[in-house]
Amino acid sequence: MRKHIPNLLSCFRIAFSALLLLFCDDTLQERLIFTLLYFAIAITDALDGFLARRYHWESKLGAKLDGLGDLTIFIFGFICLMFLLPVNYENPTRTLLTLGVAIALKAFSFVLTRVRFKEWNMMHTLLNKFLGAALYCAVPVFMWLRSINYWFVLAISIVAAISVLEDTVILFTADHYDADHKGLLFEKIAARRGKAA
Repeated sequence: MRKHIPNLLSCFRIAFSALLLLFCDDTLQERLIFTLLYFAIAITDALDGFLARRYHWESKLGAKLDGLGDLTIFIFGFICLMFLLPVNYENPTRTLLTLGVAIALKAFSFVLTRVRFKEWNMMHTLLNKFLGAALYCAVPVFMWLRSINYWFVLAISIVAAISVLEDTVILFTADHYDADHKGLLFEKIAARRGKAA
């Protein structure tokens, strides 16, 4: 039974992501519930993979649920931020266009994984983890500040573009799909450490 804990955490993350849509009002109570749900999503995201690796509870189903959980928080977080949460944009057209490009790029990476390896999944490179952490932090901060800073959105979009470029190189050069690939920079650092030792 314990080996299913990571999968259950991923399922909770998917359900909590959908529940976010119900708590996008501007009342203090709804904002608090939204924030608690959002941090529960972040905790389940961190725990499912950690527990699976730590106790060797990895499974193909778990990898798919984790990827689906990442996708659902991305989609529902975006819907909340762009359309439901009461936030102001410094320049709505420019901000939405920049975010749209970033989302299209990440979608390309998701589809490329499907085309190349017949899996709907997302890479867990260090760059993608950094991007995910920044997005996790950004949504509640924007909600509480009631404002979306364009330069932050641009910076996140640039990181997203670089991560998609890295994903593309990895996906085209790999013999098999490894969702937990650490990334090209990590490989270079590890190779240099190996030569030094």
